[in-house]
Amino acid sequence: MIGLGICAWSIWILTKEAKGLIFFFDEWDFLTNRQLTLDGLLRPHNGHLSTVPVLLYLAVRGLFGVDSYVPYQVVGFGTHLAVSLCVMSLIARRSRPLALAVFAVVLLFGTGWQNIMWPFQIGMMGSLLFALLSFVEVARDEPRRRLGMWVALSLLCAGGGVAAALTVSAVLVVRRRWTDVVRLLPVLLLYLAWYLGFGEAQSQPGNLAKVPKYVFQSMVWSVAAVGNHSYNVARVIVLALVFSISWLFFKRGIDERTRLALSLSLFVVLTWMLTGISRAHLAEPQASRYLYVGGIIVVCIITLSISHLSNWLLVAFWILCVPLVIQPNIDQLKRGAGGLRDTSLHVRATLTALDLFDQRPSEDFLFDPSRAPQLSVASYDQLSSEYGRIGFALRELRELPDDYAAGTDLLLALLGASKVVNVDRPICANVPQTLSRTQLIPGRQSIFLFAQNDIELRIRRFSESSERVTPVLLEGGGWYEVRNVAGNTVQALRFELPLAGVAGCRKSS
Repeated sequence: MIGLGICAWSIWILTKEAKGLIFFFDEWDFLTNRQLTLDGLLRPHNGHLSTVPVLLYLAVRGLFGVDSYVPYQVVGFGTHLAVSLCVMSLIARRSRPLALAVFAVVLLFGTGWQNIMWPFQIGMMGSLLFALLSFVEVARDEPRRRLGMWVALSLLCAGGGVAAALTVSAVLVVRRRWTDVVRLLPVLLLYLAWYLGFGEAQSQPGNLAKVPKYVFQSMVWSVAAVGNHSYNVARVIVLALVFSISWLFFKRGIDERTRLALSLSLFVVLTWMLTGISRAHLAEPQASRYLYVGGIIVVCIITLSISHLSNWLLVAFWILCVPLVIQPNIDQLKRGAGGLRDTSLHVRATLTALDLFDQRPSEDFLFDPSRAPQLSVASYDQLSSEYGRIGFALRELRELPDDYAAGTDLLLALLGASKVVNVDRPICANVPQTLSRTQLIPGRQSIFLFAQNDIELRIRRFSESSERVTPVLLEGGGWYEVRNVAGNTVQALRFELPLAGVAGCRKSS
């Protein structure tokens, strides 16, 4: 019952923070550039074999479309929950109170928010999940045949499977489990064949020399992530962890628990080494997606090291330590989700402009190159025509904070939904009217303006603040037509005129 309560509480927090999110960065590549073909399933993504994540995205896209992000979030949260349950079951064999504590810590490991809140990271989370299952299996006195399946699935999720495969292979060789090595060999050879046929080298010049420092920094940051410690405090804890592993090895002997702790230690070091080889030039060992893996493995190693203690000491650990770990992580989760939500609202608001207006400047036009560089107008049009639109409904857009609504206005202007052009004297030039300060132009209508002096128009539709709109200059002494090209399904154009010095007339298009 306690476990169910922890699970329900954690899911409530996660779903609360997940509101307002939509597809983010690499997800657009999966949605627009992957199909159920050999190339679509085997082509690497940032160097990773991502067959399982691609299959899941294609399945969810085919079943539910893209007009709701919730099905994708269910897959992401489900994968994270599976990782948490796996860690709990791994510890439950040694201590049930400790397992419940670990379950709560991992479920709400907010430092790893980038994985937890971003469904695209099912690749990294899935790779970790199947790696943990393979370590549990290889730690047995008699590993079962499913060991090769867990390693294969880890490899099919992300590059973390390489560290898992190397770890399992090393443990089997040290234990002289030659029959199991032979069973694993086809999996390793198939992955090698994939790499030779499809793989892409990700390393940059100089990365190899940076690996030792990268591994040490990753270790310290992962320890710091568990309890929101400072970097200097975490370095002291790292020494304690090294001592604990050594104590397990020399004092407890080589039993199943020791093999598991050593497998986890080797796996996480290999993970940091391989990540350093391919990513050290980016200098981000403290990135949330990497801390998720490192932090969870650190939690597992710590709990394995203290699992021999009596239950009353473990209960004291639960009462004193776990709340201090969980609350800072919840705060981290909220901050990370808030950043994703801000990006999501900006992107979705601009996508609304594409949903409302059909005119396009060019097929390769990027509507938001900073927040969605993978998504062109053409690829979004194809995606939305087959699987649903992602933008806001008009009612939702009108309720958005002004910062996001201004993005819709800006893209509508870039698409040509409004035009301001210099014209010859219109029909109404002989009898121009004095115009009110605030002007509204419904769909398919125009207003002709004559300005005695230079003026700036800040034309908008949904934004309440004219300061967020790029001004249009009307030079004094000329006639201009301000035309609402969009239909009546889109909000009317509006702008403010100077109190004096402007006259004009209206005309339906």
